[in-house]
Amino acid sequence: MQGSDAYRLNREGRNLLDQHRYAAAACVFRVAVDKAGSELGAEDPATAMMLRNLALAYVQTGDFAAAKHAAKLAYSVIESRFGPTDPALTPILNVLAEGYAGSGRIDEAERVSEQAVSIGPLAGAHYGIALQNLGALREYSGDLTGAAALYRRALAVKIEALGAAHPHVALARAALRRVEQQRNVAGNVRQENKAIWPLINADER
Repeated sequence: MQGSDAYRLNREGRNLLDQHRYAAAACVFRVAVDKAGSELGAEDPATAMMLRNLALAYVQTGDFAAAKHAAKLAYSVIESRFGPTDPALTPILNVLAEGYAGSGRIDEAERVSEQAVSIGPLAGAHYGIALQNLGALREYSGDLTGAAALYRRALAVKIEALGAAHPHVALARAALRRVEQQRNVAGNVRQENKAIWPLINADER
């Protein structure tokens, strides 16, 4: 089955994401999801992860409503099959949090990010991304101390999972440096002109 059209299309979509061709990736992932539904079944975990990839492509194009819809479908499949604490939910929750944040629903984004973090370190690098997303939401709300603590945890997780030279590790370091500089200058005060999107939409893949 690894040679099926669905898997082939999913790989093609991932390559397009890496090339930052997000609209094209969304088109390919839509076909991959349809193929996976036919070849594997709508409730197959592989179909769910292709839905998650589709949601990520939608997030990157700014279609947050479609992103949330696809992520929720993916979540439903994995949660019903494996339960609410399965690490495979973490990358789905990360994308769902980005969808909520991008559409301005910060409370929902924070709730979903907290859920992703609560699943824990078995999610590997995706756990680090969950920590960084929650840190970004804390930073946005003005809790710079909480943000710094989460960014430190994200940095440690990413170094362990990806290696110190990985670009995602550099992003975590930059986020931690940013909030520490803000704390030195302004204290634990919300920066009203700050947009959430550049903070949270950092390194999810």
